[in-house]
Amino acid sequence: MSPGCTSKRRYFLPVAVQAKGGYWPSSSLPRQAGLLPIADASSEERVHGSGDAAVGGIRIEMAKSLKNLIAAAPAQMHKTWTTSAVDTHCLHFLAAWTGSDVPQREEALVWLTQKQDILALSKASTSTSRMIQRCITDANGDTRLYLVKPLNGSVLEMIKSPHGNYVISTCIKALRFDMVFFIAAEVKPDLLNVACSQYGCRVVEALLDSFPITSEVQLGIATELAKNAIVLADNRHGNYCLQSLLKAICDASPQHKKTLQGIRQTIFDSFLKQTPESFQSLAFKPSGSRVIQKLLPMATTVEALSFIAALAPDAPAIQKLALSRPGIFVLEQMFTSRGGVGSLETSTKILDMQTRRLCMLREDSMIEKLTKTEHGAQFLRAVGKIFPSRTLSGPDQ
Repeated sequence: MSPGCTSKRRYFLPVAVQAKGGYWPSSSLPRQAGLLPIADASSEERVHGSGDAAVGGIRIEMAKSLKNLIAAAPAQMHKTWTTSAVDTHCLHFLAAWTGSDVPQREEALVWLTQKQDILALSKASTSTSRMIQRCITDANGDTRLYLVKPLNGSVLEMIKSPHGNYVISTCIKALRFDMVFFIAAEVKPDLLNVACSQYGCRVVEALLDSFPITSEVQLGIATELAKNAIVLADNRHGNYCLQSLLKAICDASPQHKKTLQGIRQTIFDSFLKQTPESFQSLAFKPSGSRVIQKLLPMATTVEALSFIAALAPDAPAIQKLALSRPGIFVLEQMFTSRGGVGSLETSTKILDMQTRRLCMLREDSMIEKLTKTEHGAQFLRAVGKIFPSRTLSGPDQ
């Protein structure tokens, strides 16, 4: 019996709930699944049930096992049943799956791969998508292939679905790269549009986070993202893909870092070629601010000097950044980063430049203004751990 059910009474889906497409406002499982006890249902709600448990005219009971669920469901249930009925069945499936043994699960997976439309169920609703995701995660190697095979050739279609994109991401996270190679291959030709879309960015992130960038397809994806670094940094969804790429470069083994050095340099060159005005405008946007915060710790001292000169050329620019929530996080990273690689001379130069820029904050009572805001106070605390207090309060240096 599914969790949350306190009796063995039969349940059925009310006509009113079917008409709403399976909207479940209540918290308990029977109500959440759109089910009502027969005794509590009105005569209007019993029309299709005729006093027995029914969903969309098809008899069904609260399942005690996966075997009962399989017996109750017809072939191609997404075509035979209403959307709400399929949702109800999937909720029961997920509840029964947790307490079932391996043979029952294997039987359920055989039924799913042989009789049901995996592609249609992946896109149908939240419940159907979660059912497919759970099966992909728990299935063995051979069965996983059968579950994933229908998705081949339909990746872009799945990515556009609010439910299907989660199935694609689950495949990437749960399976070996050779089993999901087709996903990377189908995404690559339309990579920029996918990375900048609400659902597609999750798939690109999963590809970058789950596998090292070593294969030709992965390198091609990383190179294309690097070439469009500014576009991605300026996009509310694409910036997360660029952040994942930067993380993958940082986390790569020393051997792989040599291979990725060209991709890293392409990203930095894209930013360094920007005019100071364009660079500063990115720092004022949440998406651009996040990316710049990731870039600064990765920069060499020479690159860090160029970043500081472009972002904070004078006192007005620094003060403008300090009064912006995205901008002040960039300032904090700018003052606390030392650059990754460089000589002692360049390291001294960056420290001197940081100190001079920090002194500019003393003008126009900026310190007092910053202490009155939460993010401003956080910035002052972080900077105060590195620079002596006289930098902010003492005479000009």
